[in-house]
Amino acid sequence: MILNVLTPTVVIQGFWNPAVLQPPWVAVNLFEYPSGEAIQISIARSQSKVSKEVFIIDGIGFYVDNSRVEIYLTNYSENLINKAEEIVLKLLNTLSHTPLGGYGINFIFTEDNIEESLVDAMSTNESINSHYQIIQQVFSTHIKFPDCILKLTRTISDENVTFDFNYHHEALDLDNKETLFKGAINKYLKVSKKLFLDVYSINEIVLETGQNN
Repeated sequence: MILNVLTPTVVIQGFWNPAVLQPPWVAVNLFEYPSGEAIQISIARSQSKVSKEVFIIDGIGFYVDNSRVEIYLTNYSENLINKAEEIVLKLLNTLSHTPLGGYGINFIFTEDNIEESLVDAMSTNESINSHYQIIQQVFSTHIKFPDCILKLTRTISDENVTFDFNYHHEALDLDNKETLFKGAINKYLKVSKKLFLDVYSINEIVLETGQNN
């Protein structure tokens, strides 16, 4: 089971201004580069369901539109995870007057080696596959946790099996933002790993290295 990079790890809904959140502003205000200093910025296509153009600074990717900011990781090293959480806090502190909505911590896992036991564990008792040729099956479950709702989507296709974890929080409490985001990525990653072990007896998770741009 592989944890994919370049999918949105942190998503913050709100009334954002994409004209402000451009690479030069992000570099100076969030990464603390001196104004005018030449920096390396790369562009990549996200691996999310809807492919988006993401700009990457120091291994962290950004996508911004009027309704959301998405933060991407190019690898899951401890240093980059910690850096991403720091960047989120700087963003919220710097643009503290931005009206905000909910937020999510997200992971997408992929398994290309489709074992029958895994498919059986995910499938329903319907006999629809005995009547039709099934090319894809999607299962969606909402799981209540004390601090959020996990929207878990499992997809079985001819190519692979994917697990889409969306730990959705209805509202962002700015007064408590340090507590909410410090350690949040690792916290929910551990919850995801426990679910794999408890439900599917999967204990081997590969954190995709990706390219640290």
